[in-house]
Amino acid sequence: MKLAMRPAGMLGILALSLQTGLIVAQNGEFDAASVRHSVPGETRSLKSDSSRLMYTNVSLRDYLIEAFGVRDFQVSGPDWLVLERYDITATLPASSSLEDRNTMLQKLLVSRFGISMHRENRDVLVYALTLARNGMGLHISGDQVKSNMQTTDGGFSFSHLTVRQIVSYLTSLRLVDRPVVDQTASNGAYDVVLQLYPTGQELIAAMNNGAVAMGGPVAAALKENGFQLELKKMPFEMLIIDRAQKVPVGN
Repeated sequence: MKLAMRPAGMLGILALSLQTGLIVAQNGEFDAASVRHSVPGETRSLKSDSSRLMYTNVSLRDYLIEAFGVRDFQVSGPDWLVLERYDITATLPASSSLEDRNTMLQKLLVSRFGISMHRENRDVLVYALTLARNGMGLHISGDQVKSNMQTTDGGFSFSHLTVRQIVSYLTSLRLVDRPVVDQTASNGAYDVVLQLYPTGQELIAAMNNGAVAMGGPVAAALKENGFQLELKKMPFEMLIIDRAQKVPVGN
């Protein structure tokens, strides 16, 4: 599978950063930025608009995911990348785009955390999502239905979503213990109801305890909707963190 990367502001002049081993854009920096350890017990929050970014109680791994446009399993490094939490407040120059913001965040993380990293391809064990051979359970959505995702008592209901969108939700909600890759070759929209647990409380408890393996309720619920999961090894481009410091420097 070819890695889908969000743009990272590459419209400016590019230079090879000797510190990171990555190509990093040089077309902008935050007007001002503060990076510090979070206060224990703070609520996780990610707020941003066209002029300001305010992130609270976020791991360095999640900052890297946001800045470089990768998924969580594509970041490899020490355990503390997930365990340590940081607050970042930054002011953006006028008329900054999302791509500009991500570029600025890349440069800020590299400089404040002294990050050295590189990219390499690795085989990753994933769940390949395919259509069931007999097509039983598939619900093709009507043309007039609006796209929607909502929780039910113990599960989720997807309306008029493509398979790619459903896969994105499965991954972002961390309902399974490995990345899910769309191999259906379908461009259609579907209505899917995933009844995972008898009650909403059990669903919340399961999600708090971490993603469940393929043999759990997600695979069974997908099967009822005409889909199936299969374990496969596939190549992905990984972001390898060779070195980083826990304490950010200079505000």
